[in-house]
Amino acid sequence: MHSLYQKIKRHGSAVAFITGFIWDNFMLTQVDHLFANVMLGSYLGISAISILVMNMPSVSGWRASFTEKAAKWLPIVLQFCFGSLFSAYIIFYTRSASLSTDWPFLLFLVSLVVSNELLRQRYLSITLPVSILFTVLFSYGIFSLPILLGSMGPEIFITSGLASLFVIMLFSKLLALIAKEHFRASRRSLAVTVAVIYLLFNLAYFTNVIPPVPLALKAIGVYHSIKRQTDKTYALTFEPSWWYPLTSKPAGVFHRKGNEPVYVWSAIFAPGKLTVPVFHLWQYYDERDKKWVATDLVEFPIRGGRDQGFRGYSMKSGVFPAKWRVDALTARKDIIGRVEFTLENTTTSPANLVTETH
Repeated sequence: MHSLYQKIKRHGSAVAFITGFIWDNFMLTQVDHLFANVMLGSYLGISAISILVMNMPSVSGWRASFTEKAAKWLPIVLQFCFGSLFSAYIIFYTRSASLSTDWPFLLFLVSLVVSNELLRQRYLSITLPVSILFTVLFSYGIFSLPILLGSMGPEIFITSGLASLFVIMLFSKLLALIAKEHFRASRRSLAVTVAVIYLLFNLAYFTNVIPPVPLALKAIGVYHSIKRQTDKTYALTFEPSWWYPLTSKPAGVFHRKGNEPVYVWSAIFAPGKLTVPVFHLWQYYDERDKKWVATDLVEFPIRGGRDQGFRGYSMKSGVFPAKWRVDALTARKDIIGRVEFTLENTTTSPANLVTETH
């Protein structure tokens, strides 16, 4: 039994984490699915119980034997739960992220995954596991509260942070009752660490570093024409990329004939209750000043409940040859997605136009 424990301790957590990440990627298809939230809630609950049991004082009799055995296995259980939560968050936040602006927060999540592997011995302390518990609790609240309330914005984020602080304070009081002396020795360091984490999350949110979860981009592209059909689908006509039909992504060069307008179409997933405004920001690259210049900001609402994403588009007629990009933005100017293309004038329509229905 001891040799089995040593083998699992050495390699089990890494294998479990990799397996859990693959499992999460296939099973956690949507952030608002009941299965996903039950699974994440279970991980949070098991993590909290593990920390409490690990810090139980020494006792005599059968409880001493149980506590001793639990002390061996619970750090591995705790590490698995934290690792699975981090992997799930990476999946959800990556689906909502624009790497050009949100990479610091994604890097933070990846660093937590690495730390989860390197700092396993410190799980026997109080400060580290409770601080990580607060981190995963806050991260969960950021996308679960908008799903529950059907709204998102600064006030929802602040509420999720205060709720996470309240829960971790109650948990700390319970932990103080179970392990009075141990908790007293760690109280100050724990308070400072939680306060720093709370401030960092707020700094990341109000500087638009945290991705706009639970929104997630399903598709975005530039098109020659868009027609809404009687069955409520859209007929999209575009120049296919060179790897078509492996993917229906439009090409990076838009050949414009005459005064033909340019369309940008996007499909953005939102949970069932959520209704929020989304913007298409049109910009061209000024080669002389070496900067992007905004020309148009088009607003349209999106409503949740469609797994393939809520569809919407914007149109621009006054375009000219240049590098262009269109950002799909939230009201706080968080980037949900982006399409970039080079516009070139032509005297004839492209011969390879393709029309697909979405």
